[in-house]
Amino acid sequence: MDDKYQHPGCCICLVVMCGLPGAGKTTLTKKLISCNSLNFKCTSGSATSSSDTSTSTCDTSASTCDTSTSTSALMMAKTPSILLVQFDDIIPRELPVNDRVAARQDTDDRSDKGDGIGNNKASSTIWKQYRKDTHSVIERLLNRVTQSYKNSECLTQKSLHDNVISTLETLCEENAINGTVVEAIRNAIMKQTWGSDPEEMDLKQEGCECLVLILDDNMFYRSMRFEYYQLARKYGTGFAQIYLQCPVSIAMARNESREYPVAMDTIINMASNMEVPDPVKAPWEEYTSVVNAEKQWSEDDLKRIWCVVDQALAKPAPPYQEIDTKEQEESRKASLASVLHQADVTLRKSVAEMIKTNKSQNQPSKLELQQLARTLNGLRTEILNEIRHNQLDVPPILTCEDQETQQTQNKNFQDFIREHFRIRYTDVRKETPR
Repeated sequence: MDDKYQHPGCCICLVVMCGLPGAGKTTLTKKLISCNSLNFKCTSGSATSSSDTSTSTCDTSASTCDTSTSTSALMMAKTPSILLVQFDDIIPRELPVNDRVAARQDTDDRSDKGDGIGNNKASSTIWKQYRKDTHSVIERLLNRVTQSYKNSECLTQKSLHDNVISTLETLCEENAINGTVVEAIRNAIMKQTWGSDPEEMDLKQEGCECLVLILDDNMFYRSMRFEYYQLARKYGTGFAQIYLQCPVSIAMARNESREYPVAMDTIINMASNMEVPDPVKAPWEEYTSVVNAEKQWSEDDLKRIWCVVDQALAKPAPPYQEIDTKEQEESRKASLASVLHQADVTLRKSVAEMIKTNKSQNQPSKLELQQLARTLNGLRTEILNEIRHNQLDVPPILTCEDQETQQTQNKNFQDFIREHFRIRYTDVRKETPR
């Protein structure tokens, strides 16, 4: 076997779906799983990228994808084992969908001490806990399967299936993670065909298998996707993304015909806050297939998507640098302090700008200005508490040699903080009696 496949995780690829509700993510995922072209041969050549992505990103209009640098990982397995985790099957539908307003309202631990009846903050906290528990289950699955690859020269589809089900049953017994989440994932996996022909469901007991784990969710914030990239790094797996480009009007029209439609405001908010995969801003998003959600997908389109997955399998995410635990904690504290400092500086500027604008436009009294300052500074403190308690996903602040890249990343952070502050203040004004 080629040296590139000696790392146990390189037989696994995490694939994250990304796009608006109604874009067709679930439909595309099912087509990928049922596609009879899993045993394709990628055409050697250069990947053709969409106009707004880097050359390492492949869109469905591309005629070729570059696999000239390695043997096809998918070709090494006669039929890759495919697992699908759909977040809609895990998170209760009555909980609010994560948009910039609903899912980021909770401030600190004290804000959750209500009765929870009709309380958006409490519901949002539960929503986020479901996502956290789902992440924990995925990590346990990756840990178990990578350990199995370490202890065996190759795994069959049957042994992969047994490892996954055994892990989920163990999690149920431990009761350390929300049992509803574990049971939902287990039930969904038990019904899946693992990429086999549904009419011939007998899992193969011969041949070395690779595992493709597809996560079907909106993943509209880069931070949501980054959480799973970090898992790929930790366990040495491949990491790929499938982004469905879809106009809001089409997503909303399709959404209306769904059995459980999402609120239209949520789709609009999500679209306005969508952080499209961009390998220039985030190099770890290199293996992203950009899919036109308006068209009917041909078998060639599906092949090109699998080609990107194949590339990701051939080049697993780089592992973490091993560092001392004490050094790691000190680094974490320093990083948090830097983020809090940058956020505080940005928020103070926003407070000053809002007060200045209010003075010039409304000519408020001294008492009104004092009340405005108290409100704005109260929001500033709340947002800092959210960041301090890891309750607000903010874009990372990177330190790198490329000053232009660093300035772009810092600007993304500052823009996010300003926009979040503006929306929070707008919400307060709506709730304040006139």
